Amino acid sequence: MVVSESAGGRRQPVGNIHTSGAFPTVTFPRILGIECVGVVADSTTPTLVPGQKVAALMGGMGRECDGGYAEYILLPNDRIWPIHTSFT
Repeated sequence: MVVSESAGGRRQPVGNIHTSGAFPTVTFPRILGIECVGVVADSTTPTLVPGQKVAALMGGMGRECDGGYAEYILLPNDRIWPIHTSFT
């Protein structure tokens, strides 16, 4: 689980692509956002530890699971990448 601190989305008007039928497997309610950076809140793998800075993008975010505009995002471990930065 990632606590999102910054998110990105598409250029289309919010929700347009989801409600147009282009992704018939999307279930609502759904929080949009196709990428995020944040910190690990909880994890099932030792390679992702709570408090670690991470990035996540694409891979169904905002369609198969809630996206980067959510406060907390439950993502598969293979969609989360550790990052190292001095930004706070």
